[in-house]
Amino acid sequence: MDDPLVPDLPLTRRIEVDEANGFKLTLASSASYQQLAPLSQFATLNGYVLAFDQAVTVRFAAQTDTGQALNAGGFLVGLDTNISNASNNGVLVLYNGGGTLVVRGQAYGA
Repeated sequence: MDDPLVPDLPLTRRIEVDEANGFKLTLASSASYQQLAPLSQFATLNGYVLAFDQAVTVRFAAQTDTGQALNAGGFLVGLDTNISNASNNGVLVLYNGGGTLVVRGQAYGA
């Protein structure tokens, strides 16, 4: 398939948020899901870009199933989201590979 077209793309969106926060965070390996402390300022996440240097599993908004598994070097992007961050549980990360995990990100919200 050479140059397949994707219907209705490109798509242009304008998103207005109350706050933005860029961060770099180091987390120790853990057997349980961990909060991303820099996101605690948001009651609602309206967008995010998260990059991980190790393989992780990510859950959103108190999700209880297996979550989204990412390989080392993977990243997630969400725009125009409406993720409740009550008790700073909007985004939880499981890293149990030993050593440390570095998370780089940008989050937007209210």
